[in-house]
Amino acid sequence: MINQHFQHHSFLKEDQDMTMPIAAIESLVTMLRLKQPSTSSELINLVSKNIEVLKSSIPNNISLSAGCDLFMRFVLRNTNIYSNWESFFKNLIENGELFVKRAKISRDKSAEFGVPFIKDDDIILVHSYSRVVFTLLLKARKEQLTRFKVLITESRPTENGYLMAQKLNDAGIPCEVIVDNAVGYVLHKVDKIFVGAEGVAESGGIINHIGTYQIGCLAKVNNKPFYVITESHKFVRLFPLAPNDLPNMNYISTLSDQESEFSENFKKKSDHFLDEHFVDFTPHEYITALVTDLGVLTPSAVSEELIKICTMSKFVIPTALKELRFHLSQTGEASVPLRSFLKNNYSNIKSQSNYKLPILIRESFGVPPTLTARFERGEEVKRKLEGLDEKGIADALKELLKK
Repeated sequence: MINQHFQHHSFLKEDQDMTMPIAAIESLVTMLRLKQPSTSSELINLVSKNIEVLKSSIPNNISLSAGCDLFMRFVLRNTNIYSNWESFFKNLIENGELFVKRAKISRDKSAEFGVPFIKDDDIILVHSYSRVVFTLLLKARKEQLTRFKVLITESRPTENGYLMAQKLNDAGIPCEVIVDNAVGYVLHKVDKIFVGAEGVAESGGIINHIGTYQIGCLAKVNNKPFYVITESHKFVRLFPLAPNDLPNMNYISTLSDQESEFSENFKKKSDHFLDEHFVDFTPHEYITALVTDLGVLTPSAVSEELIKICTMSKFVIPTALKELRFHLSQTGEASVPLRSFLKNNYSNIKSQSNYKLPILIRESFGVPPTLTARFERGEEVKRKLEGLDEKGIADALKELLKK
């Protein structure tokens, strides 16, 4: 299990653009592929123990916890669906790998949703270095040819603002580094503020590089829009009410090699407070909107999305649809695993809010468009499933698929 810690770090080292939640899930999937548990209880114990190892090995484990918890919910959800262990384990590994692939492109999706917020001649304030914020700025400049200027805070004590400035300069985007204390001084000429996030709490508040909270307060007083650009896999089940509710974390040990180069000065002259406080909490009332791969959300929508994640696995339905299509083509009848799936997911299938799934199925899981197009008729599906038992649901879906 100790190797999981090194596996996680090796993923981060090999790919500087990989985030902690993705690296955590990829290391857990790799562990399962190597360990090959033979029972569901062994599987759950193995995943639980390795998650604890990962969390304890990373001082700043907020975003890592989000990925680990998401994977654990996925495992628990799937154990009740398949009657055949080999089929279940194979699908678990495959869907874990699919999640990693989908999560990797979520940064680009967040950036796509954020591009319309950038207008010509905007002056944008950015705090610290965020991969997704950089991707957004780069996309707006290179693809939309938008002209804008970026002001970047120094972001002490890590000084990651200099890394952001270096990357923006290399990309040909006009930028200027300002000291953290000058935020209030320059805010009158700033049009909007973009920040990333280490994690997004249930309340819609964010955990990010220290200094984000005071920028949020200044933005509120000066009526400047404060946007958080992040990915949905960083939504975490925490409910801090104030910065003091966050655990003490030595953030410096979780930086990539590239980011650490800009923190050498800090290491030489750090004090006890800065050793432990590298992130702060910005409450939801200071945030204008969260720009995510799910779209542009209000802070209050985060709890709703977390509920959806906890009550429904985004990987189960596409996999079951694949099984449904295969078994219908082979036998013309719904399989036993499928009936089990329908029984356990009856309310999810009937729920109108889950008819966004066809897009997810088509884009992320490669199910033929003809199949998903039939499931886009949400009202028709809902009407046909109303009042049916699991066998009736299977027959109704079978009928819809043949249309």
